[in-house]
Amino acid sequence: MGTEIKFSEYKYVHTVDHHKSEKRHELIPNIKDIFQSPDEIWAYRNKGKLDTIYIKFYEDYPYVITTSDDAVDNFYRADKGGKLNPLTEGLRQGTLLFRKI
Repeated sequence: MGTEIKFSEYKYVHTVDHHKSEKRHELIPNIKDIFQSPDEIWAYRNKGKLDTIYIKFYEDYPYVITTSDDAVDNFYRADKGGKLNPLTEGLRQGTLLFRKI
C-alpha cells in the first residue's frame, strides 16, 4: 500500500518469543502478503496515535497485524484451539479503509 512499516526487535521478542505456544514464528512468511494484499484494513485513533488493523484470511482463519503509527504492534492468527476466536469481532473497529470484494 506504499507505507513503510517498522518492526522493532523489542516488538518481535514480545510478539514471537513471548507467545511460543501460539507458534507465531510460523506466521512470519505471511507478513509481507498480509500488508500487500489484505482482505480488510481498519483504522482508528487511540491516545492520539493512528492504529491500523490488517486482516487477511488463510485456511478460513483471520491473520491479523496491528500497527500503531506505522510500527508493528502485534500479529497473530485469530483462533483458539482451531475455532474462530470470539475476540475477532472486536478487531473490526474504527473506520473501514479497505475491503477486498
